[in-house]
Amino acid sequence: MARVVVEASVPNPMRDGVGLFADLYRPSLSGQYPVLLQRTPYDKGAGGALFLDAFRAPQQNYAMVIHDARGRCSSGGEFAS
Repeated sequence: MARVVVEASVPNPMRDGVGLFADLYRPSLSGQYPVLLQRTPYDKGAGGALFLDAFRAPQQNYAMVIHDARGRCSSGGEFAS
């Protein structure tokens, strides 16, 4: 089983200067991997908010990014529903 590397609260600066934050889950081996992206208005670290298993994806050779939506949890800006 492949090891999983987790990078928590990675900053993502937007064009307007607002910082959004994401957690990155990736295989431990270097290389290029397809990416699954999930943006959530709930806490990116809350397991119940996830549609995909963040730890299983890297074991299947995918990287996964779980992003807090603008204005929610750790991301800056204003939330627009």
